[in-house]
Amino acid sequence: MLEGRQSKEILQLAKCGTFGENKGNSHRDMAAHGCKAMKMPEPLMIQVPMQDCKWQKETTADAAILLPHLVPAKLSENYVDSFEDLLCIPEC
Repeated sequence: MLEGRQSKEILQLAKCGTFGENKGNSHRDMAAHGCKAMKMPEPLMIQVPMQDCKWQKETTADAAILLPHLVPAKLSENYVDSFEDLLCIPEC
């Protein structure tokens, strides 16, 4: 009667935050589980200057940037219905 509770998806969601033991990690676990198949643009990786406080010197670090024009372009390619609903585009 309750076979759905044994499905793979339900068990994956139940494991979030170690079955509720670590509630602070629930959001992280749900995002990791639910966002695996999202089709978003690859970020542009750049080097940015930073101050290393421990060693008191300037160094560089990698930073990922999503170019703003690529996000809606990728959404319109992969999620057509949602994109049209989001922008209130009437049917032609």
